[in-house]
Amino acid sequence: MNLYLNSPPVMIVAAARSGTKILRRVLAQSSDFAEFPYDINFVWKYGNYQKQHDELDGDDLTDDIRSFIINQFNKRLRKSSGKRVLEKTVSNSLRVDFLRAIFPDCKIIYLYRNGYDVAADARLCWQASALSARIQPKGDIIKKAINFPFLAGWPYLRNYFSNYAKRLVLNEQHVRSWGPRFKGIDEAIEKYSLLEVCGMQWSRSVQLSDISLSRLKESVDFICVRYEDLVTKPKEELGNIISFLDLSDYKGILAAGSANISDNYVGFAQQVLTPDDINRLTPHISQSLDLLNYQQLAI
Repeated sequence: MNLYLNSPPVMIVAAARSGTKILRRVLAQSSDFAEFPYDINFVWKYGNYQKQHDELDGDDLTDDIRSFIINQFNKRLRKSSGKRVLEKTVSNSLRVDFLRAIFPDCKIIYLYRNGYDVAADARLCWQASALSARIQPKGDIIKKAINFPFLAGWPYLRNYFSNYAKRLVLNEQHVRSWGPRFKGIDEAIEKYSLLEVCGMQWSRSVQLSDISLSRLKESVDFICVRYEDLVTKPKEELGNIISFLDLSDYKGILAAGSANISDNYVGFAQQVLTPDDINRLTPHISQSLDLLNYQQLAI
């Protein structure tokens, strides 16, 4: 029995560093949810570990892959009193069609943030250690390790540790890969600065998400949430999400939003990027900035 059918799962879809962790943490205060408290790219990539990117579609899906992923969702439901799964994995921004092929009735919260701020923020994550709280709280790392499907997911685990081991051995300034892996990311790392690659990563996530969501019905299949609106008027934006998901238990969400969501990182790029940084970054993100109605930074 597909337990997830009792109520459609909820997926937060967004480029990396768009505020997904705080939104997931706040929404998880509702007893309606059985939350994955960490990204589960190792689940979504099952059966496709050999691919060097995360841009999966329906052609990459088999019955075995579908069954494995649904089973992981069912396990999460069995371990919780919640009625529906809440999940966010930033690499899903590159494969919305793939996740919809598995969960055609899922509800999507599409969260997006200014590409300048995302690129500046993501660069810090590429440069951070594997145990940095910027990437993931230590408590979540422990939960992830406890629930990791070692037998099925060992290729993913091997690549993960190899990525950070190479950085230590070679004494490099950043890992060779962090976050959603778009097609051509390895070549981009060799050719461009890290900041530019972060911008390309954000832009590819935005563009592929937009293509997939354009085939769905807004306010029925998905809702759009602008990060800057979420952090400046959380009560209003969370209220929209609560209505979209038709949640019965939502007081904890509103309380957690008021207590934990802040606008401290709006405009982060202007605090840390130089004029040269902005000049290099802008050509890689300008098209996606226009798509989401963000202005290019003036030098």
